[in-house]
Amino acid sequence: MSYGPAPAGAPPSRRPGTVSAATALIFLYVLLLLVGAALLAVVFPDLERAFADAAPGGSGDASGAVAGVVVGLGGCVVLVLGIAFVVLAVFAGKGRNGARVTLWVLGGLMACCGGASATGDVLGLSGLQSAGAGADLQANLPEWYRWTSAGVQFTGTLVLLCALVLLALPASNAYFRPAPEGWSPAAYPAYPGPGAPQHPGQAAPYHPGHVPPGAPPQPGHVPPGAPYPGHAEPGALYPGHAPLGAPHPGHAAPGAPPHPGYGPHPGGPAPDAPPPAGAVPPPSAPPAPPSAPPPPPAAPPAPPSAPSADREEP
Repeated sequence: MSYGPAPAGAPPSRRPGTVSAATALIFLYVLLLLVGAALLAVVFPDLERAFADAAPGGSGDASGAVAGVVVGLGGCVVLVLGIAFVVLAVFAGKGRNGARVTLWVLGGLMACCGGASATGDVLGLSGLQSAGAGADLQANLPEWYRWTSAGVQFTGTLVLLCALVLLALPASNAYFRPAPEGWSPAAYPAYPGPGAPQHPGQAAPYHPGHVPPGAPPQPGHVPPGAPYPGHAEPGALYPGHAPLGAPHPGHAAPGAPPHPGYGPHPGGPAPDAPPPAGAVPPPSAPPAPPSAPPPPPAAPPAPPSAPSADREEP
């Protein structure tokens, strides 16, 4: 007899330290995103001048509108990403494997974007970036903002990568393993108790293990009073057996004449012949008298004689 594989153990009820550290790092990454958005709002006037200088012949109103759109879109994107990361971190801390997978996908994309943006800032500060519209725009921004923004982006990317690695460790895998499915008694319907309402046309429930009166017997059970399979009813004869006292098939009844064309059995008397003499005495005959009377009983023995009186004493 073969048995299936043993069920996997239940996931640990206590959250491991790797998952707690990953959740804290994700919260720190969201905080760094908000810091970057706040820095962009601080340098908004400088950003307007940078757009005006980068676009030759452009009006100041148009440059201000473009700068407002850029800052507004950036703030909305940062807000949506921050909320998404917070929600995913909360569910990942509760052991939801889907939240962990989503963090890997979204975190990988954000790490790539943050690393590329920070690399561009560093190249622009070092003078290695080629000339262009982007280089002119970066050059018109304050230098402290450029260094601070690059540092925040690098730090956020490193923090996010560490959180993703912690979620992939074996200790974290055991926490995100789904619980094995087991038998639950509550999944089976309970037997209704006496007096419970029934469906229309259905009789009231009977006691468990008993068949209600008038109901057909259960499969494999014989109704009361019926014979068991292979047994005849009381008083009935088995097939091929004659009743008690009746002749067997092919034999005549006692005292009946033989079958037509057949004589008596060899060695047996004829049906109307008298029984042989001395075989059976007639029941009405008196008993025979004794042939001679019994002899008289013998006389009792004589008593011993008394001693003589004239016998001399010694």
